[in-house]
Amino acid sequence: MIPSQHREFNLKTEGAEDLGSHPDFPASHVYYSRSEEFGFTSPLPSDGELSAYYSGQYRQNRNEAPTEHYLRGMGGRARNQHDYVVGRSGDAVIADVLDVGCAAGSFLETFNRDGARVTGFEPDERMSQKAREVLGESGTVYTKMFEPEMIAPESMDLVSASHVLEHVPNPRQFLASLIRLLKPGGILFVEVPNSSHYTVRRQLVKRHVGNGHLHFFSPRSLQALLETFELELLDVATYGPSLHWYIYFRYITGKWNRYARKLLARATGYGPWPWRLEGELTTRRAKSGASLRCLARVTPLAGAGGDG
Repeated sequence: MIPSQHREFNLKTEGAEDLGSHPDFPASHVYYSRSEEFGFTSPLPSDGELSAYYSGQYRQNRNEAPTEHYLRGMGGRARNQHDYVVGRSGDAVIADVLDVGCAAGSFLETFNRDGARVTGFEPDERMSQKAREVLGESGTVYTKMFEPEMIAPESMDLVSASHVLEHVPNPRQFLASLIRLLKPGGILFVEVPNSSHYTVRRQLVKRHVGNGHLHFFSPRSLQALLETFELELLDVATYGPSLHWYIYFRYITGKWNRYARKLLARATGYGPWPWRLEGELTTRRAKSGASLRCLARVTPLAGAGGDG
């Protein structure tokens, strides 16, 4: 069964290949359309299942906790994302920032240091608590799934969703809810994993739990989604190491995986992966980088995009 929301952003997913059951949601299957360069999960987990998963199991499966080691790695990525947003936003004034899925608050912290008022949503209790510690009284962090009605419309200069869009049941509806919170001329920043048929299939073959991805985007399919809104696209491109090299290394199994992580952590100080180093994250690639970034500016007619 093809989820109806994909038709809302002009992706023809009929005839998509069934790649097998989802590692994190076994009752669902993952499908991939090579022609549209887009993957999706069907049937979708219920809202209750997703809330329970992201409130605890997600971080546990990924073995993620707000340790010094984790914060150092995320801090490097956050600084790189901050510089990316500021450097490509022209003369935009960024005084109010919202980060959906803010984890331990590293991205918000970079803009807080610039003097911005910052707000975040993070469903994991440990991560959200660390974010509040990091930001202190100068930021607001809610321990819950994103609830757009809690934020005033057209009140934000920047809204960020880093590695979140691939987790939501309806990507277009989710983006519409973010766009409504932006002031005219406000900036939308989205980052997702860059996913090809090969990389999605490899994750399923290896039965890799802990990603929790419901959708799988390429530059083409992400741009198709964004073009359904009245947005000025400032950048849609991939960054970081080669996607296929990343996937090959990422899914080494067993003891060699653990050995490689420890070795790289000792060698770089930014483990478990060397591309946590900030310089590597800045490498811009047309399609083949591991991370896919989008930066867009809201035009006065953005509200016409709606969520149908």
